[in-house]
Amino acid sequence: MFALATALLIISHNSLALMVLLFFFVYCVYTRRFRAFWFPAALGVGLSTFFWFPALSERKYVLFDTTVISRPADYFLTLKTLPLVGLAGVLAAIVATALRDEEKRKRFFLAVMFVSIFLFTPLSTPLWQIKTLAAVVQFPYRFLAISMIVGSWLIEYGVQYIKKTKKQMFVGLCVLFLLIPLWKTLTSIERIDRPEGYYTTNESTTTVHNEYMPKWV
Repeated sequence: MFALATALLIISHNSLALMVLLFFFVYCVYTRRFRAFWFPAALGVGLSTFFWFPALSERKYVLFDTTVISRPADYFLTLKTLPLVGLAGVLAAIVATALRDEEKRKRFFLAVMFVSIFLFTPLSTPLWQIKTLAAVVQFPYRFLAISMIVGSWLIEYGVQYIKKTKKQMFVGLCVLFLLIPLWKTLTSIERIDRPEGYYTTNESTTTVHNEYMPKWV
């Protein structure tokens, strides 16, 4: 199942796939479970070869390497984008930090949570000046995909270890923090109805800045 999930992830979004696979790789090394990871991961990469191999081998024919996709500083955390952080996961991280136990994985997930959020803030500006990071990830908020995975684990950890008297309050706050951004998103949806001619005459691509447009076009 992990192999199939890996293949579908790569097909759906190459940058996020690279980040998530790197996260799982580091996790397996940290927990010494690498043997259970490498084979299904390699199988998933193999299943998606039809997608990523042409993308890499034919990249020289498109504008990707010569196009500035984004300016990371324009996509840092603001008050408007605060719900993207996943406040339920942040709450769970705070609770997990306060709890004292011998769970080794907690330290790893807390570190990943804080690093992923840090990379979404202006404090990480010097790191985003690294050309490779900016070219591969492009948008700082993409690191929040990792914090969503970690946040889920931390919420489960909190439910498991918090005392029964405070567990209901913790769960209630987590549900509230999950519903608030969902409600905001659902109430801000704008319907755009374009005529058929818009699509039949549009010569652009579906990417941010037509970075996958052939050089000769």
